Amino acid sequence: MTMHACVARAQNITREPSPRVSVASHNDNLEIVMLRGGLLWLIGIPLPIIIILWLLGYLH
Repeated sequence: MTMHACVARAQNITREPSPRVSVASHNDNLEIVMLRGGLLWLIGIPLPIIIILWLLGYLH
């Protein structure tokens, strides 16, 4: 092995994986939207109204 190959290999070993932030934040947002719809349903809002609100973007 050449010196350059050894250095490149050492750099690959010491690299840490990057965190996946976007996946977690997307799941959190989805849970919040579902929770809002569920709370509206629990207080007596009919499902067709909740669906209309979701389509209009009020639950996003």
